[in-house]
Amino acid sequence: MLPIGDLQPVSPELRGLLAAITEQAHRLRSRGRHDRAETLIRRAAEKRVLPPHVRQGMHALADLFRAHPEGRASFDLLPEGAA
Repeated sequence: MLPIGDLQPVSPELRGLLAAITEQAHRLRSRGRHDRAETLIRRAAEKRVLPPHVRQGMHALADLFRAHPEGRASFDLLPEGAA
Protein backbone atom coordinates (compact mmCIF):
# COMPACT_ATOMS: atom_id res chain seq x y z
CA MET A 1 0.00 0.00 0.00
CA LEU A 2 1.27 3.43 -0.94
CA PRO A 3 1.47 6.30 1.55
CA ILE A 4 -1.74 8.35 1.53
CA GLY A 5 -0.08 11.25 -0.26
CA ASP A 6 0.89 8.95 -3.16
CA LEU A 7 -2.60 7.54 -3.77
CA GLN A 8 -4.40 8.58 -6.94
CA PRO A 9 -7.64 10.51 -6.39
CA VAL A 10 -10.78 8.84 -7.70
CA SER A 11 -12.89 10.32 -10.46
CA PRO A 12 -15.94 12.41 -9.61
CA GLU A 13 -18.14 9.67 -11.08
CA LEU A 14 -16.63 6.99 -8.84
CA ARG A 15 -16.78 9.31 -5.84
CA GLY A 16 -20.51 9.81 -6.49
CA LEU A 17 -21.09 6.09 -6.84
CA LEU A 18 -19.24 5.33 -3.60
CA ALA A 19 -21.23 8.04 -1.81
CA ALA A 20 -24.50 6.55 -3.09
CA ILE A 21 -23.49 3.07 -1.89
CA THR A 22 -22.53 4.41 1.52
CA GLU A 23 -25.77 6.39 1.79
CA GLN A 24 -27.81 3.29 0.89
CA ALA A 25 -25.93 1.30 3.53
CA HIS A 26 -26.76 3.94 6.14
CA ARG A 27 -30.43 3.77 5.12
CA LEU A 28 -30.43 -0.02 5.42
CA ARG A 29 -28.84 0.17 8.85
CA SER A 30 -31.33 2.79 10.03
CA ARG A 31 -34.13 0.38 9.05
CA GLY A 32 -32.58 -2.40 11.13
CA ARG A 33 -31.01 -4.19 8.16
CA HIS A 34 -27.49 -4.22 9.63
CA ASP A 35 -26.32 -7.36 7.84
CA ARG A 36 -27.58 -6.10 4.49
CA ALA A 37 -25.77 -2.80 4.97
CA GLU A 38 -22.46 -4.53 5.67
CA THR A 39 -23.00 -6.95 2.78
CA LEU A 40 -23.73 -4.11 0.35
CA ILE A 41 -20.44 -2.41 1.18
CA ARG A 42 -18.46 -5.67 1.07
CA ARG A 43 -19.90 -6.58 -2.33
CA ALA A 44 -18.99 -3.15 -3.66
CA ALA A 45 -15.47 -3.54 -2.25
CA GLU A 46 -14.98 -6.78 -4.18
CA LYS A 47 -15.27 -5.06 -7.57
CA ARG A 48 -11.86 -5.47 -9.20
CA VAL A 49 -12.28 -2.26 -11.20
CA LEU A 50 -11.85 -0.25 -7.99
CA PRO A 51 -8.36 0.92 -7.10
CA PRO A 52 -6.84 -1.22 -4.31
CA HIS A 53 -6.88 1.64 -1.79
CA VAL A 54 -10.59 2.21 -2.43
CA ARG A 55 -11.37 -1.48 -1.99
CA GLN A 56 -9.40 -1.51 1.25
CA GLY A 57 -11.27 1.55 2.49
CA MET A 58 -14.63 -0.03 1.65
CA HIS A 59 -13.70 -3.14 3.61
CA ALA A 60 -12.70 -0.94 6.55
CA LEU A 61 -16.06 0.82 6.33
CA ALA A 62 -17.85 -2.54 6.29
CA ASP A 63 -15.88 -3.50 9.40
CA LEU A 64 -17.17 -0.34 11.11
CA PHE A 65 -20.74 -1.17 10.09
CA ARG A 66 -20.32 -4.63 11.61
CA ALA A 67 -18.71 -3.34 14.81
CA HIS A 68 -21.32 -0.59 15.33
CA PRO A 69 -24.58 -1.87 13.84
CA GLU A 70 -26.67 0.81 15.53
CA GLY A 71 -24.53 3.60 14.10
CA ARG A 72 -23.02 4.82 17.31
CA ALA A 73 -19.86 4.00 19.16
CA SER A 74 -19.75 3.87 22.91
CA PHE A 75 -17.54 6.44 24.54
CA ASP A 76 -18.31 5.22 28.08
CA LEU A 77 -14.69 4.24 28.65
CA LEU A 78 -13.29 7.69 27.88
CA PRO A 79 -12.57 10.15 30.70
CA GLU A 80 -15.33 12.68 31.28
CA GLY A 81 -15.23 15.49 28.72
CA ALA A 82 -12.96 13.58 26.29
CA ALA A 83 -15.67 12.70 23.76
